[in-house]
Amino acid sequence: MVPGGRGVAPTPLCARDDSGGAPAQPSAPSEHHAAIAWHLDAADVWVDGNYTGANNVAEQGALDACNKAMGGGCTSAGTWWNPSIAIIRDLNGYFYKGWAGEGGAERDRVMAECGGKS
Repeated sequence: MVPGGRGVAPTPLCARDDSGGAPAQPSAPSEHHAAIAWHLDAADVWVDGNYTGANNVAEQGALDACNKAMGGGCTSAGTWWNPSIAIIRDLNGYFYKGWAGEGGAERDRVMAECGGKS
């Protein structure tokens, strides 16, 4: 597999098997870190990511991009790694996020609140 990134899913590759039937060694797990920023006066969110380690570069990158576009006043929604995320905006313009990691409980809660089911 070729790892995906920036909206592209991992892609399977066909390769000749020269292992002589030996089982393939699992690859080391990797973490891809990203961050989100948003502004109350915009319907957009700004994301910076695909960093291979925990750092504040993604968070600062997302904030810088948002503040550049909006002239300041942006807020960080935090950083995450590997799972997907749901971003919801309520009727008052406030954003909420729900990470899909750990079984998706946070994401499910935010989706339920958005639908008025909680």
